[in-house]
Amino acid sequence: KEESETAGAEYAYPELLYHPGDDLDGRVLLDARSPSDYEKGHLPGARNLYWRSVRPAGTLVPEVAVEELCRLGVNETDSIVVYGNGDDSAYLFWVLECLGHGNLSRLDGDIETFSDLDLVQNSPEPEESNYTSTVRQGLLVNESMLDQAEGSLGVQIVDTRSSFSDYAASRISNSMYLKTS
Repeated sequence: KEESETAGAEYAYPELLYHPGDDLDGRVLLDARSPSDYEKGHLPGARNLYWRSVRPAGTLVPEVAVEELCRLGVNETDSIVVYGNGDDSAYLFWVLECLGHGNLSRLDGDIETFSDLDLVQNSPEPEESNYTSTVRQGLLVNESMLDQAEGSLGVQIVDTRSSFSDYAASRISNSMYLKTS
């Protein structure tokens, strides 16, 4: 659809979205931005889990993600709200879904666009947890799975890289580009 057609459209799963000013008590806030952005200011009580830290070699390493969640005192039963800027919070949301975390939400919009938020610079010091995950294998696609899917009529490969020029320069055949915004 044209952007003007979708601008006023309702999100299909509004229960997954929180808005600035919503009551976030009892929820764990995860800031997906870089540590330097987090240190400049974050929502009160937010813990920093930089989305790139869970993919040290460029792909998700579930064990690293679980270690980070343990370090941050997150439990698998916690209600989590993820936020950040651009695609970082979407990626972290996906990581948590891959780990099988069931109670996830996302702040609707980039944190830096909300000028009326009171951001803080102090960081919580939670006790380490023993987070356990049940990796949802269907969400982790490897090269052999891509090879099998490439010719299948029942599979649509969607490229969500942040730049259309990246997609135009190199892409998987029969894939489509979709902006995450």
